[in-house]
This record gives sequence, structure tokens and C-alpha cells, in this order.
Amino acid sequence: MAVYVIEKAKDVYLNKAEITGKTQNLKRRTLCGRILLCAWIVILALECFITIDPLSRLVFKKADGVTMDTLLMTRVLETTTYGESLIHNTQYHCYDDSMDNLLKETDYDPDTTDIILYNDGGVFICGNVPLYYLNWDRQKKKRVFYENDNTEQMKDYYRLEWFEKKKPGDTGTKELKDKAVFVVCTYFVDIDVDMDSAVEQLRRFYDVSERKTASTFQGGIYYYELTLKK
Repeated sequence: MAVYVIEKAKDVYLNKAEITGKTQNLKRRTLCGRILLCAWIVILALECFITIDPLSRLVFKKADGVTMDTLLMTRVLETTTYGESLIHNTQYHCYDDSMDNLLKETDYDPDTTDIILYNDGGVFICGNVPLYYLNWDRQKKKRVFYENDNTEQMKDYYRLEWFEKKKPGDTGTKELKDKAVFVVCTYFVDIDVDMDSAVEQLRRFYDVSERKTASTFQGGIYYYELTLKK
């Protein structure tokens, strides 16, 4: 009888230990699942503002760390149009905010400063030219849609290719302002930006500053300050 009781006690103890072990394993799995779920939620939340997923960065290897061109997951096609169909998060906001920052930092004014773009595809720095032009608020130092006593309509920009076809002293170059800002902002990752070549083109007309950056936490753009040669 004593042996029987001992054996039964052992069975009960072992079964209890087995059940306890399963319960602990289940708790561990549940905890791991919750941790992974929380991490996934955090990643998805961050992805709303900046591109962090490694797959995108692997595919779009040309993406620049400052201009953050991974924010538009596309390739240049004849049928491509700009718009929300090309945007997968809010990171593109950095372009607009960075443009305001660089214009403020360079003391931009429509009457005294020319804007030169490397490529104007989708770069609405002056507005959706020629459909409409933005206004420059001299008091707030930013581009705006409204008009008041502090605003003036922004002037059209130059594209880099315009300078490639000109020589100093040619017709048109005499209208250049003494001050300019060269903005490098590309929307597509497979557009090769040769800034060295671009700067050499502009040096025929301007004294060129070192490359500078205007940015937000989501990314930014490069620019150069230019002074017209006399």
C-alpha cells in the first residue's frame, strides 16, 4: 500500500510539473508574440514618416542619405505621373519644408535672387509653373498661397540645361541677378545627379559656394549659393 501511495504521489507530482512546464512555455510564447507585435507596430508607425525597411533600401541602392529618394518607390517611365499614387508615406514633406528652410537661410527675395534647378521634375519650389506661382512672404520668410502687403509673387526658375547652352555675355545672361541659389532636388532614384559637372557649368557664370544642406528629420535637399561674376 505504501509503495502504491508513493507511486501515485510521484505521478501526480510529475503530471503537475509537466502542466506547469507547458503553462510556462505558453506564457513565454505569448510574451514573445506580444513583444514582436509591439516591435512591428513601432516599425509601421515609424515607416509612416521615414523609410526604414531594409528591403526598400536594398532595392533602391542609389538612394541618397540626405535627399532620401527612397520615399518614392518608382522608376522613370513615360507614363509616370506625380501624385499620391507614387507616395507610400509622409516623407515627401521634407522637400517642401527644406525648400522653405534653404530660401530663408539664403535670404531669398524674388527681386534679388534667381533660383536654378538641377532638374525641375516635380519640384514645385516656385509653384506649379506655369499654371500658378507661389508668393514669398517677406515677413514670415516662407512660400505661401495667399497675398497681402508682405508678399510678392515668386519669379520663374532656370534649369541647369539653360546654362549649358549659353556663354557669358550671351543674350539672356545679362538678365541674371547678382545672387542665385542652385537647388539639387530629384524625385527619382535612377536619375544620376552629377553635381561636380553641374557646378563646373555654373562656375562659368558664378562664384560657387561649398555644397550645403537644408533638411528636416525626414530628409532634405542640397544647394549652393551663387554670386554672379562681373
